[in-house]
Amino acid sequence: MISARHWVDTLISYSASKAPLPFPCPQCKRSFRKEQSLQNHLKRHQRAKPPKPFACDQCGKTFRIERSLENHLLRHEKWKQMFQCQLCDKTCRTSVQLRCHMAVHSEERPFSCATCGKEFKSKDTLRFHQIVHSKSKKYKCGMCEETFKYAHSLTVHKRKHTGITPFTCAVCNRSYRTGTALKRHSVVHTGEKPFTCHICGARFSLNNNLKRHLRIHTGEKPFACQECGKSFSDNTKLKSHIHAGEKPFVCDVCGKRFFHAGSLKQHELETWYNSQNEHVIY
Repeated sequence: MISARHWVDTLISYSASKAPLPFPCPQCKRSFRKEQSLQNHLKRHQRAKPPKPFACDQCGKTFRIERSLENHLLRHEKWKQMFQCQLCDKTCRTSVQLRCHMAVHSEERPFSCATCGKEFKSKDTLRFHQIVHSKSKKYKCGMCEETFKYAHSLTVHKRKHTGITPFTCAVCNRSYRTGTALKRHSVVHTGEKPFTCHICGARFSLNNNLKRHLRIHTGEKPFACQECGKSFSDNTKLKSHIHAGEKPFVCDVCGKRFFHAGSLKQHELETWYNSQNEHVIY
């Protein structure tokens, strides 16, 4: 007499020897010989799962009933209270993240750069800084040949090609490629002058303006003409510097030369205006 155990072993052996069916269900372990059978089976999964219209705006998880969402949101509030910084409004997902954040409020900088000696509050900040000393520029622009050390630098650079300026002034709607540029612009509206000359007390809205001013006191002239060697305290003065008899600005249409870019621009406008009038029939 054949035992039940024998039949079980026989069935297992038979199942193992069968070739897998070509259309497996991605949601369960069943497989099918025909694609249409799989499609019919998938409809059952869809019918079995009613829609979940209530989504959490903090993590994206969805729920079938609003009450479940409300209970879920309470859990978010709970961990926010558990891992909230006592010195600011920052909340962290874990106690480890909170400990790392607390370094922001401390004056200690236990992590130092082996190359330049600069000190940092966290390992991550140090690691990010060390890229400065590296010669590697692994981020390459797909629109030109420029390469960058940082992914963020590439992102900002691409905005030159695309014209995207996502940072907009709330007062005048002027927009900028970076948040830093927007901050520099904002002082135009506030009248704030946070940068003070420690020698004469003059105040400036931009740090670059203060640096330019300090050269009056120090006599520093870091911008030198490549042709005559004359130095200037300001790059703008270097650009406006021309040698006697030189006319560096040339019209692409007629070849006429000018001392200043403004004169060339005026000439181009007049040339264009005259060319338009030539076609006017009186």
